[in-house]
Amino acid sequence: MTKPNYKAHYMLIALVLLGFQQTIAQTPPPDFEASYSIIPKGDGDAGYNITQIDFRKLGTIKTKKPTNFFTYGLSATQVHISYKDESFQQPGLTDFYRVGVPINYVSVRKNNWIMTAGVIPQLSSNFQSDIQGRDLLIDGYLLFVKRLKRDRPSSLTVGAIYANSLGYPFPIPYISYWVKGKHIEWNLGLPRTSATYAINEKSNLRASLSLQGSNFNLSNNIALADGKTAQRVQINAWALGLNYERYITKSLILGAEAGLLINNQYQLLDNKQDEVGKFDVDNGYLVRLSLGYRFGK
Repeated sequence: MTKPNYKAHYMLIALVLLGFQQTIAQTPPPDFEASYSIIPKGDGDAGYNITQIDFRKLGTIKTKKPTNFFTYGLSATQVHISYKDESFQQPGLTDFYRVGVPINYVSVRKNNWIMTAGVIPQLSSNFQSDIQGRDLLIDGYLLFVKRLKRDRPSSLTVGAIYANSLGYPFPIPYISYWVKGKHIEWNLGLPRTSATYAINEKSNLRASLSLQGSNFNLSNNIALADGKTAQRVQINAWALGLNYERYITKSLILGAEAGLLINNQYQLLDNKQDEVGKFDVDNGYLVRLSLGYRFGK
């Protein structure tokens, strides 16, 4: 595993609030990452294939204070859903897309405190008609990070996230205690907990429990058999995963993850965000492959 970059550790927490795999992590993620996930339907009503591309840091905007700056990126996600009941296998319910532009602000404060804040405007829809106001979702967050010990890398992060794209249109509290030992890096908190073991300088093994989800607009609306109308699709679950990372070079990272989905839900919502339909989806498994790249290495 590469040596820890503590400045990056505290500055780049903001860069990970992106897409279906939305998490917060203390170790900076790759600047670019492409991934493909498979969640089979098994005995359930639906399964998903997810393709995601993230440019987490396309650029930096400096301010008058060298310790305060903005960053911006670009993310794109495509979700393909397959159904057991072929009557749902129609264009408006099978393919969904999300394109977002994360804008992050980092401010170094006194007494080892750092504030990070951000907003992520994104279009999230099946795009079966012209772009509508309902296609626009706004995510946001405000976090405060405190470095705890100088002799041992550790920090406490508190704050809140507004995860509309996860299907939770209200603030979610966030807390994390992070500590890095000789071989194991711990991140204990909500909505993510993880432990990373450094097998050697080039390989990591990470176990994690994280909240995942997606929320898409049905731009064409879907009339249901009971006379109700579905206007949104919401998918969410807790994911228990085991991920292996391999540094092919100092910049190029290959990843493979296998995991279980807990409390897996797939709902159809009306314009008031009330449930009008629900698919029976298994608490099944997921497989994810990824390719990441760190610029400037």
